[in-house]
Amino acid sequence: MPKFPKEIEYSDTYCDDVYYYRNVRLPQDLYKKIPRGKIMNEEVWRSLGIKSSKGWQHFCVYKPEPFIVMLRKPINFQC
Repeated sequence: MPKFPKEIEYSDTYCDDVYYYRNVRLPQDLYKKIPRGKIMNEEVWRSLGIKSSKGWQHFCVYKPEPFIVMLRKPINFQC
């Protein structure tokens, strides 16, 4: 059984040579609202209450823990 946080939790940002990454853990009530097994566009994940600067994209559904929203942003992103 997954251990849901009480509130939205944001990981520290980490990176490789191409992207910055951040993982967002959702509480159970918000997890129930996400489209199952699909990549969300920015409008959808922001409507859940996830806050982040411009340029972040949901890029992966982590099947073992689908309540974790995995975001990335290109290192060279410019507004």
